[in-house]
Amino acid sequence: MDCMDTAKICQVIKNVLGDRVRSVEADHASCASPCALVKPELVTLPAETPPSSFAMNMVVNVEHPIVRHLSKRCAAGLSCETLADPILSLFEIASIVAGCCLDDPKMFATRIYRILESDLGSSQAHSDSSRGVSNTDPSCDGVASSPEKGSNRQPTLEGEVQDSALK
Repeated sequence: MDCMDTAKICQVIKNVLGDRVRSVEADHASCASPCALVKPELVTLPAETPPSSFAMNMVVNVEHPIVRHLSKRCAAGLSCETLADPILSLFEIASIVAGCCLDDPKMFATRIYRILESDLGSSQAHSDSSRGVSNTDPSCDGVASSPEKGSNRQPTLEGEVQDSALK
């Protein structure tokens, strides 16, 4: 990726993320992650301060295939709105890895479902919708499916299954 592409994708990522990050910097790391959140060097915080309470810098691995793909889409003239779902998802995944909590886990799930749906293609999405399967509704997240016939196992709201014979 040349310097112009690198600068452009970093600017697009910063535009999408806004105040969620202090800056977006390119890195040519050979690590497995497309990006990481790092604490700014000059920021000192009390030990009990959670990482999510201040803006971190995002370091983008421009050699990673996901970032290269985003850069190609950016060079093709796609808008920030078009690239927002994958960029926000990368940020949220990096936040989780950095030990932060997500502000809106349901929105994260919805975004991931949209990305998966578009990746699987409209034919798969159409096939699922004809069977009554919703890929974009996280309202059922964490709820176990109904128990098998003849089973004493009951679903709980946390998605765990409890044996009703133990009650």
